[in-house]
Amino acid sequence: MRRAAFALAILAAGCTPTKAPPCSSASGSTIAVHGDSSLRFKPDGVSFALGVETRAGSVIEAFNANARKVEAVVEALKQKGVTPEELQTSELDATSVTTDDGKLAGFRVSNVVTVRRRDIASAPTLLQAAVLAGANEVGGLSFFVTDATSSQRQGLELALKDARAKAEALASLSGRAVGQVVCLSDQGTANRNDAYERLASLGYVAKPVLEPGSRAIAFSVAATFELK
Repeated sequence: MRRAAFALAILAAGCTPTKAPPCSSASGSTIAVHGDSSLRFKPDGVSFALGVETRAGSVIEAFNANARKVEAVVEALKQKGVTPEELQTSELDATSVTTDDGKLAGFRVSNVVTVRRRDIASAPTLLQAAVLAGANEVGGLSFFVTDATSSQRQGLELALKDARAKAEALASLSGRAVGQVVCLSDQGTANRNDAYERLASLGYVAKPVLEPGSRAIAFSVAATFELK
C-alpha cells in the first residue's frame, strides 16, 4: 500500500500543470519596450522661493536680524492672502565670512521660504510685496499642473501606441512581427519643468510680468509584446 500511494503521489505531481512564467507568449519570444507621450495643459499653480540674507559681526546678531526680516516678509505675504499651508521654510543656512587673508569678518545667515499656491494671478503682487518687505533673493519660479487625471486615459493610450510603434520597428529589423501585449504597466506621470525661471539681483520694486504659458505632462508605460 505504501508503494502504491508513493507511486500515485509521483504521478499526481507529474500531472500538475506547470505555471507559465510572467510575460510569456505562445511563441516563446517577447520584446519589451517603453512608450512615452506628452500632453500640454494650462498651469493652475505657481511656486517660487523668497530668500533673506543678512550679515553681522556675530552669528546671534545675524540670526536675529534675519529672523526680523523673514517675519516681515511672511507677514507681508499673509496680508496678501497667502495661508500658512502655502508657506514652507525650504532652506536655512549660517556660515562664517572671511577676508581674503582668511581672517573672520563676520557671519552670514540665509533663510529661504517657498510659496506654493494655485492662484497664479497673485504671483506678481506677492513678489513685489516680498521685495518691499525685505526679501533680497527670489528664485525657483515655476508653474505646475495640480491634477492631470482627467486626461490620463488619453495620455496612456498615446504612450501605448508609442510602445507598439517601437516594438514593431525593432521586430521588423529582425524579420519578425509583433503580436499581442503580454505584460503592461504604468510608469507614472510627471510635470516637465520647462517653465523654470530664476529671478536674481533684485534692484526693482515694480511688479514682474509673468506668463505661465502651458506645461507638458509626461506619461510612460512599460509593455512586453509577443514576438512572432
